[in-house]
Amino acid sequence: MSAQAVWEASRSMGDRNYRLIVEGELGPLATRAFDGMDVAPVCGNTVITGRVRDQSDLHALLHRVGDLGLTLVSVAAVERARASRPAGERRGRDSNPRLN
Repeated sequence: MSAQAVWEASRSMGDRNYRLIVEGELGPLATRAFDGMDVAPVCGNTVITGRVRDQSDLHALLHRVGDLGLTLVSVAAVERARASRPAGERRGRDSNPRLN
């Protein structure tokens, strides 16, 4: 495989949105460990979503979860539109214009 083919393959594997779900709701200090990511409590767990440049960054993110002693429930690459809110998550009252 040529260097160009390896480079193109590595680009296609990276730069994706990921959603991690960890057990429990994170406090402010743990939330800061995921700076640049969206962090939201959902049904007693915490959903962490955001852009990950490559596999190296994904592994670093997973190590951060472990270093904080968090229990990883799931991790998935997601489409940009779905990255901000996992399926089944309820929207807050303010997000529904009919309720305001």
